[in-house]
Amino acid sequence: MGSHEWLLTGLQYCQCGDRLYGHNKTGRRASGEKNNQYTYRCMANRKRGHHHCETACTVDATQSEAYVLGWYFAQLTDEAVAQARARRDAATSHRALKDLFVALEEPKQNVMNS
Repeated sequence: MGSHEWLLTGLQYCQCGDRLYGHNKTGRRASGEKNNQYTYRCMANRKRGHHHCETACTVDATQSEAYVLGWYFAQLTDEAVAQARARRDAATSHRALKDLFVALEEPKQNVMNS
C-alpha cells in the first residue's frame, strides 16, 4: 500500500514561498513490516539544490489532510447547504426567465424582419 492521494498538492506553501510537494518515505519496522511516511516538503531544495530554503518545511500529510477535511466537512451544515441550494435555484430561475424572454422575442424579430 504505497499510494497516496495527496489532497493538498498545490495548496500548501513554505515560508520561502515555494510550493510543498508530496513525499513518500518507506521504511521497515523492527518486525519487518513496511512503514510508509507521507509528508509534504518544500520544493525549493529539490528544484534549486540543497540548502536553498533555510526552513525546509516538512508537514505530515496524514495530519494536515485530516485537519483540512475535518474543517471542510464542518462547513457543510444543513443551513449552509440550504443557502447554497437557494442561491443555485435563484440563479437557475433567473437564467430560465432570461431564456424565456429571449424565446418570446424571437417571433417578434421574425415578424419585424419580414
